Amino acid sequence: MKTLLPLFSALVLLSGCMSMVNLNDPVPLEPGQVQLAISSTIHPEFIAPEAGVRVGIISDLDMGLKYMFPSGFATDAKYRLIDSKVDLTADVMYSYFTDGKNYRMHGFYPSLLAGGDLIYGGVRGMFFVSRGTIDLFGSEESLEADGYFGTGLFLGARVGKNTFRLLPEINLLIRGHDGEVVMLPALSFSVVF
Repeated sequence: MKTLLPLFSALVLLSGCMSMVNLNDPVPLEPGQVQLAISSTIHPEFIAPEAGVRVGIISDLDMGLKYMFPSGFATDAKYRLIDSKVDLTADVMYSYFTDGKNYRMHGFYPSLLAGGDLIYGGVRGMFFVSRGTIDLFGSEESLEADGYFGTGLFLGARVGKNTFRLLPEINLLIRGHDGEVVMLPALSFSVVF
């Protein structure tokens, strides 16, 4: 199993099969508001684009759905626990990826976000269950993972509060199996109506 973890880490970092970055501030949308977003992790070795939609459900609760290229999706629910100058929000996300053949991965990401009108940050856990064989860099590899993958820490800014929003963000992924820290800058642009 330990010999597969470096291969699994490379797959995760290159394929866009998990949601590696947060790109979500702690302020939920108002009921009935809709947000359309395009986002990407921007790394010297890869780019992981995403497209998503969020909807305000009730006061202090919104939900989102995003497509992670090339073949994954994620859905989440965000609930504001404390509404003050510094909001505190809990978010739970589920993601799914398949290579279209026989590899599947499920991800679960509980998060806590805190912040005000401009700056936000937080922490999230990353848990995975994966099964199957996948073509990894030209060779068939059997990859299995169960449980804790790592911890994500993030710090971002929200530029724009009304219709147009820009979220530049720095994410630190601390891998659970070896403690290596990977820095992942990301950027999201959204329109709220």
